[in-house]
Amino acid sequence: MTPLSHYTATVLAQALLLALGLATSLTLTRALGPAGFGAMTATLATAQALVWASGFWLTAGTLRYGAARAQLGPVVWARLLIAGGLAGLLMAALGAYLELVVVPVVIVLLVGQSMHAAWQAHGASGVAAGLLVAERAVFLGLLVGIGVSAPSTALWLAASAGAIVLVPGLLGLRALWPIRTSRATMGRLLAFSWPLAVAMLAQGATSSWLTVAVLQQTHGPATVGQWALVQQIAGAVQQIPAASFPIVVAGRVGAPEALGVYLARVVPLGLLACAALVGLALLALPRLVAMLYGPDFEPARRVLPILLLGIGAYAVYIAALPLLTLAERSTAVLGVTAVAALVHVAALALLVPTWGLAGAAWASTASQGASAVAVVGLTCRGRR
Repeated sequence: MTPLSHYTATVLAQALLLALGLATSLTLTRALGPAGFGAMTATLATAQALVWASGFWLTAGTLRYGAARAQLGPVVWARLLIAGGLAGLLMAALGAYLELVVVPVVIVLLVGQSMHAAWQAHGASGVAAGLLVAERAVFLGLLVGIGVSAPSTALWLAASAGAIVLVPGLLGLRALWPIRTSRATMGRLLAFSWPLAVAMLAQGATSSWLTVAVLQQTHGPATVGQWALVQQIAGAVQQIPAASFPIVVAGRVGAPEALGVYLARVVPLGLLACAALVGLALLALPRLVAMLYGPDFEPARRVLPILLLGIGAYAVYIAALPLLTLAERSTAVLGVTAVAALVHVAALALLVPTWGLAGAAWASTASQGASAVAVVGLTCRGRR
């Protein structure tokens, strides 16, 4: 497949994931009720936070160094060793506060995340996205077919593990077996990735924790609940432009001409598709929120268009970002994140006390705009 076809397949898969996610959340909330759905969400959210802190920041390095098939196995196993070790330390430190079921969920998520990065590095991002769709569809089918009960997390684990089992056959056993890596591989992966870890922690602290803390302090828990819903919906839409990131990283190392194709065809068409996506979302999603969630979430419906506008800036950012990571300028990514974080903090302080939910939405959009301007500026400067 060409980079353009990879991009198209991944965008279509993300659209299907968005639809499946909405269907699954509606099924679960209606069957489990607020308490049951909250318990399941808390378990998965805890596990996802552990995986995010221990391994997600290694994704860019996996794509950068695993694109050559001869290096794919060693890089993937290096990633698993680093992420697994960090996750083990975090779970040991937090053991008194974690439910036992979190442990197998973390293991499945770590392996699945590493395998997904392996597909992308191997140039099979369309296959990776397709299997994610299959996993979510299997999960939804289980919910509808046998009903929702207390062990819903176990059903999710079974569906996820089933998708992961397919990895060796699709990639070829020789790509990931035998287990082999080296200190040099792990060192290179860590040296490239640590600035990204700091950047992600800074981004997460400002966009998630600080926003919630300021809203809680100034406007109370009801406003925080509105923010959580609008963030979830906008975040799902944002995953579609995010699909452009692995395309050039996977293709550039093995096929240098892929960079020209990416800049000449994938970026313009991708940004055009994103503009159409944002326009469609602006028309449809506020009405969908009103229909599905009712008048209680009217404030969330009103501010959703503000967050959707920020996705346009995010698309520019995510399209230009691979040009920095290909040049191994991960410290430049940290600088971009620092600029965006400062803008976000300043906007929160200025806007949220007076404007509440709308102020938080404008702060997020301003931060994404700042990151887009910064990454484009650094990219243009580096290519002179």
